[in-house]
Amino acid sequence: MKVSIIIVTFNSWPEVQNCLKSIFEHTSNLEIEVVMVDNASNDRTAAKVKTQFPQIKLIENLKNLGFAAANNLGVKNSSGGFLLFLNPDVELFKDALNQLLQASKNDTSAGIISGLLIDQGGKIQTTYIRNFPTPLKTILFDTKLKVIAELMPGLKRWYYPKINMGLKKQKVDQPAGACMMIRRETFKKIGGFDEQFFLFFEDVDLAYRLKQAGYKNYVLPKVKLKHLGGMSIAKERKSKIRSQFLKSAKQYFKKQKKLRK
Repeated sequence: MKVSIIIVTFNSWPEVQNCLKSIFEHTSNLEIEVVMVDNASNDRTAAKVKTQFPQIKLIENLKNLGFAAANNLGVKNSSGGFLLFLNPDVELFKDALNQLLQASKNDTSAGIISGLLIDQGGKIQTTYIRNFPTPLKTILFDTKLKVIAELMPGLKRWYYPKINMGLKKQKVDQPAGACMMIRRETFKKIGGFDEQFFLFFEDVDLAYRLKQAGYKNYVLPKVKLKHLGGMSIAKERKSKIRSQFLKSAKQYFKKQKKLRK
C-alpha cells in the first residue's frame, strides 16, 4: 500500500534537505511518493529541491497559503492510501515509517498515529504529546509561566500524558504534529485540515475532530524520529509568531465552544 509523504516548507532548505535524505535512505522497501508544497519560500528551497530531489512531486505556491491549506493541497495532489504529514525539520530512522504504516493498516479505528520525537542529543521531547488544551492550560504551558508550571509534576501531567515506554502503542489525545500517519479515507471523512488555521492548532483541531468521530489517536513509544523543532518559524520575528499563536488559539477555543453547544 502506497504512503504519500506530505511536506510543507517555508524557508527551510537545510532542514528539508536532511529530511528528504532520511526518507529515501530508510524507505527503499516501501512504496512511497513524496509531495512537497512550498509556501513561497525566498531562500530558493524549491529550486534546490528540484535539482537535488527530482523524483519528488513539487508544488510551488505563489504566496504563503498557511500550513493547513498547504497540507490539504498536498493531499489533493497525492495518491497513496496512507498519508504521512511530516515537518521538514524531522528525520526518519530505519523502519520508522514501516512501523507507523503497519500500525495504521492493522487498526481501522485509528486516527493519527505518531512516534516519539527526539532531539539531536537523543533526548525524548515529551512535551510534543499532549492532552487537549484548555484556555487555562494554554496560559500555564504556552506562556512565560511554562517555566514554573513544568516544575510541578501534578500540574505537568494535566497537560503532558505519561508515556509508557513498554507499550507497543499508547492512546493519547494529541500525538506529535510533526509526524502524523493517517489513512486517506479517514482524513477525507473527517474533512481534512481546517484551513481557518494559518499556523498552529491545525493538528490539535484535527486530533480533536477525529476523537469526537470515534477514532483513537496513538503514539508508538518504540518509534523514534529526530526532530530539530521549529526551525522555520525560528527564522521569523518572535512577536509575529506569538501573535499568530494567540490568534490560532482564540480560533480553536471559539470553535470548541460552538462544537459543545
